[in-house]
Amino acid sequence: MLYFPKSRYQLSQEMSVATGQSVTAEGQCMVASTVAGVFGVEPSAGSSGELFMGFAVSEQIGLNSFTSIEALTISSGLTYTTTYTPSSGTVFIFDNTDNVALVVTTDYTISGSVISFTGSTAIAGKSVTVFYRYVPTTVQANSIQGNIKPGGPAAAVWNQVGVIKSGVIYTSEWDTSVNWLATNPALKTGANGRVTIGGSGVAINGVVVAAPNSGGPDGNFLGIEFSAM
Repeated sequence: MLYFPKSRYQLSQEMSVATGQSVTAEGQCMVASTVAGVFGVEPSAGSSGELFMGFAVSEQIGLNSFTSIEALTISSGLTYTTTYTPSSGTVFIFDNTDNVALVVTTDYTISGSVISFTGSTAIAGKSVTVFYRYVPTTVQANSIQGNIKPGGPAAAVWNQVGVIKSGVIYTSEWDTSVNWLATNPALKTGANGRVTIGGSGVAINGVVVAAPNSGGPDGNFLGIEFSAM
């Protein structure tokens, strides 16, 4: 999903979706794919050798995954129940008090929607922010982006998608399991078409202009200024 009130893209182009591939969300990283001599684009897999083409833009696509960012003070009971059930492997917790990332199994564990903070009880009272992805219900998805046009995006009929080549975008398709509060994070293409830090994907020529945060409706989105070519 793209947050259009703050996105300002300068150049976009309609491109064919590679044979056998599909675009599952606006704002996904799109990479080049040539099958049997036919050029197309597909969501990134976070693999080495990918050629980043830009970010998907389309009519509304069903919202199958979304982000949640929750700020809290750790209670004396050392547990916290998230608002939604986090998708596996998507949780990241930042200790705002000490300005460090917490480490799963060392500093906390997760069971369903319950986070248990471990180690010394000195962690009680600290301010932390929890980042994760979850699968929204139909009602939740509609409340976030409105109803989807019956039949889906018109471009899907022709197996094509718009690709933003340069500008500023605010996308929900970012990897919640990495530290976006780090200094000058180096952007890369990741699995499931999501922007990430580190890994084997190709570098994205861009900078973070707004890190995800719990401060408002735009906080669920990663703000990037970039140029694909």
